Amino acid sequence: MLYEILPRIGAELKTPFNIFGYQFVYCVVSDGEKLHVYVDAPTSQETLQQFFGVKKASYEDLLKIFSGKVFASEARLRRSHDFWFIDFSIADLPGLVNELANSGTKEGVCIAVSKDPGLHYLFSSKASKLMQQSLKTGNQAYKIHAKELMNRATKLFIGKVIVLAGDKQSRKNIEKLVEVACSAPVKWLRDSAKDAKALEKLLKPHRIGLLEQLF
Repeated sequence: MLYEILPRIGAELKTPFNIFGYQFVYCVVSDGEKLHVYVDAPTSQETLQQFFGVKKASYEDLLKIFSGKVFASEARLRRSHDFWFIDFSIADLPGLVNELANSGTKEGVCIAVSKDPGLHYLFSSKASKLMQQSLKTGNQAYKIHAKELMNRATKLFIGKVIVLAGDKQSRKNIEKLVEVACSAPVKWLRDSAKDAKALEKLLKPHRIGLLEQLF
């Protein structure tokens, strides 16, 4: 269910992400004049209202901000090594949000997160292979990396960062802002959406499929 989060008068908007559950989409979007915050989560409206004002919304409402067509980009890690050993994050998200508020253009940043069981399998399998390499070669670095992956396996969420914009130039601008704030080098997978269903699919959190687990 998609909701629009409404800051209470006189209160600073602080989002306790842990209330959103095992899977959610969180978007901060500027319509050129003011900010909108949307969340798609399995959490009930009653629970969300304990922390901030909230009203039901739809992906059509989100799409309308961009006049019916949104230009999007998904951040992808440039280095495969970072997937295993880097906790990907965006530094100073409030500062980035302020950049959006002052831009005067239609731009947004969305974070889609999932606690996918396949992620534990993926990391456990990788750790097992590293341990086998350690035994085969005698290289202790493989063993250290294997232990690190096993320690991380149960704590991880798989996530993605998507930027939204009303035109291609604005998309480039928000990409640059996010690149500076990211904890690892990224590249961009560009896309667009012309209807609410396509936008919802674009923002949906990643799932670890059978092919990813095998290969």
